[in-house]
Amino acid sequence: MRAAAWLEVWLAAERGRFTLWLPVFMGVGVLAYFALRIEPPPWLGLAAAVPAVGGVLLLRSWPAPRAAALALAAVAIGFCAAQFATARAPPLEILPTHATILTGTVSGVEVFPDGGRRITLEASRLDGGPPLTRWLRVRLKKGDEQELAAGDTVRLRALLRPPAPPAYPGAWDLQRDAWFNGHGGSGYALAPVERIATAPAGPSPRLVQRLRETIGRHIAAAVPGPPGAVSITLLTGVTTGIPPADHEAFSTSG
Repeated sequence: MRAAAWLEVWLAAERGRFTLWLPVFMGVGVLAYFALRIEPPPWLGLAAAVPAVGGVLLLRSWPAPRAAALALAAVAIGFCAAQFATARAPPLEILPTHATILTGTVSGVEVFPDGGRRITLEASRLDGGPPLTRWLRVRLKKGDEQELAAGDTVRLRALLRPPAPPAYPGAWDLQRDAWFNGHGGSGYALAPVERIATAPAGPSPRLVQRLRETIGRHIAAAVPGPPGAVSITLLTGVTTGIPPADHEAFSTSG
């Protein structure tokens, strides 16, 4: 039986549900991009997607060829989306290997089960240099009680490091995640943090983050311990409060 005939049989079996397969074909395009050993030309994904989408419009009267064109278009769009995500990622910045004076704007405050805290900083400056395009995470010294909220500008002495490579071949690639989400590195404070400016009054893009932190504090006060940490995660997405054993159990169970 010819390939077109097989496709017609498959379409008859999947009639009305073919669109559910389009995300799968898009995923194939994304995987094809990441399987390459070298960076392809920037026009490659777009050059494949445009003709495929045009073919879908031209072949609307022929179900089998149109389905093939739809699948090809979805693959090309997935490939193009992966190329675009790579191109729009901010440039990688080299962090100093020695202690540095770090100044930046707080975009998030996370509380750990042991009482420690970690802050996320944007527009950070190292030793008074130009602002970084990537965000950083810094764990504060234990016992540092300086009140902080999203939008505050802080200064502290810290030791930074870039995202860690995979622990073993085939393990989760933290460096790849960091590249695409704008994470520049992490570290720990060597001295107490100093708040040099408070968040500006009025509406702010960080209003949602401040609301999340407020919700987290109220839940932790009402439901202490691991149950409260899990509740905070479900409502706000902040996972740092979950004890390591419970976090490992969640990861193991998938």
